[in-house]
Amino acid sequence: MSWTIGISHKTRYVYKDLVDSSYNELRMIPMETERQRVTRISATISPFPYMHHYRDYFGTNVIFFNLTKPHKSLEIEINSQVTTEDKKEPPASVTWRGLFEDKRYDGLVEYILPTAVAPFDAKLSEICFELTKDLPPRDAVMAIMNWIRREMSYRSGSTAISTSAAEAWRQGYGVCQDFAHLGISLLRSIGIPARYVSGYFFHVTDREKTKTIGNSHAWLEVWLGDWYPFDPTNAILVDERYVILARGRDYFDVPPIRGVYFGPEVEEATVSVELRKVG
Repeated sequence: MSWTIGISHKTRYVYKDLVDSSYNELRMIPMETERQRVTRISATISPFPYMHHYRDYFGTNVIFFNLTKPHKSLEIEINSQVTTEDKKEPPASVTWRGLFEDKRYDGLVEYILPTAVAPFDAKLSEICFELTKDLPPRDAVMAIMNWIRREMSYRSGSTAISTSAAEAWRQGYGVCQDFAHLGISLLRSIGIPARYVSGYFFHVTDREKTKTIGNSHAWLEVWLGDWYPFDPTNAILVDERYVILARGRDYFDVPPIRGVYFGPEVEEATVSVELRKVG
């Protein structure tokens, strides 16, 4: 089963006074993957800047732009349309020995090492070992996803981008990026490569609904001889309702906008995301 989804992502900053200059990177252009095809894309930035497009180390589409003339506001609108495919089931045949002896495994070291927000934590590592010690890799992944869902509650606005997986787990709640970081931490602690994914989720219980508002999301991908996507926030396999924007080691490789500017503080910042099922 496949879906065609239209996405409108609008961002607006209004500053307290004129900004002298601004230098930014956007990661808001959907990726081309084996389960996702981009059929339409447009990017509008006002004031009109110098722009350059490239793909970063992780394969994410990046728009770099700079504004060197004074401006009081910045508006960014990205419109895209993608066709997505149904979930990709991980194979039951993968064994621990097969996983670790795969010649490609050594090339995934960056997805095994801890980071500041997906750290190694002795207590979490102990829990993960007990949870998965008698299970093959695929079942171990599902056990971890289900454990996270039992342990963590979703609470909007409850953490910052710098909150680590261990901190979110100890307080017992967080947002989707915390669920993803926690899953990544646990998987890496038992030697399973895992990477962070940002994008959109058409989060509706009624699949006949054709429109949803404000659904940026984060999940993870696990390497079991190939990459397989899981959503620890909802404890499900990623399916046709998900649109991939960016991949990396953790959130800090994939922020939708990152940059610097020279001028006064932001007076107003607004972001809106609209998803439409068009096919």
